[in-house]
Amino acid sequence: SLLAVDDARMLYAENSGERDAVVVRDVEPGVHVLGNFGLDNHNDDVVRTVGAAARALVATSDEASLVASLQELLGRHGVGWPCVHLTVDLGGGPRAYGTRSAGVLVRRSSLADSRFFENAGAPHQAETWRDRTSLLTG
Repeated sequence: SLLAVDDARMLYAENSGERDAVVVRDVEPGVHVLGNFGLDNHNDDVVRTVGAAARALVATSDEASLVASLQELLGRHGVGWPCVHLTVDLGGGPRAYGTRSAGVLVRRSSLADSRFFENAGAPHQAETWRDRTSLLTG
């Protein structure tokens, strides 16, 4: 999956076409969730759960509160929530499995006014969230 953004539009690309051909589509304004199974995939419990919660937050929050609340949502554990941590032993000894990163993009009419936050660790670890807005404009 690839999400690309500039001042004019946002595009989403994934290899879901015939013989894994890349399919590209415009992303309309609004709340979107990119999960393990694609953008806004309503068959994905996490996309449905996080999407519904995020849409409710957008309607009632200022930007700073919204970003903090979205970061907290992305760190929630349990059925339908995105932060997963398991130890699995499929032979050869136990291995850690789980959520490795998360991000929040607040897109405005221009990239210069947009914000991007990412967590390169487990999203429930609030101290590892970073403002990475500088990546939007290089």
